[in-house]
Amino acid sequence: MSEPMLQESFEDEAPYAGVSIVHELDERALSELCEATAFAVADGEDIAWVTPPKTNVLEAYWKGILLAPHRRLFLARHDGRICGATQLILPGAINEAGKHAGEIVTFFVAPWARGHGYARKLLERAEKEAVAEGLMLLDFSIRADRLAGISLVESLGYNRWAEKPTYAHIGNKFHTGYFYSKIIGNASPADGSP
Repeated sequence: MSEPMLQESFEDEAPYAGVSIVHELDERALSELCEATAFAVADGEDIAWVTPPKTNVLEAYWKGILLAPHRRLFLARHDGRICGATQLILPGAINEAGKHAGEIVTFFVAPWARGHGYARKLLERAEKEAVAEGLMLLDFSIRADRLAGISLVESLGYNRWAEKPTYAHIGNKFHTGYFYSKIIGNASPADGSP
């Protein structure tokens, strides 16, 4: 009898259908996640790589993420296959002044699964976890040419607070990036939160 694909099952109920936080991956799930990552990188997604890395590099990356106690990994699944991911980075234990803020990173949906709402569900599920962890603020950055992602985060209430013309260096030229924040949960600037 084979082991379950993921430690936690994918949530079946709206609004997070097909998206779940995971703590371990079996070989099949790891392979699917690496394949989805490679497709997203090849399509130009803003997730650290410019060209798709070799499978062993991706495997090591994702295995490392699962070992990091301050990271939460969320996966989306379309028609039974992993198609997207994002991470929530929690503040470090020694960051007392920044204990209210987390960061969303490595956010993508593979091109073959776009248009089904997984990007929104991934972000909303990560926000739900951030609130459960007691966070009041989420930060997010994105390259300026990722128009669909920008539209999504702005529609979810993220506020752009900075632009960096040298955010990424691709194809021998600099690319602009935007920085966003969103107050989450019951926090508000009026009650002393950021």
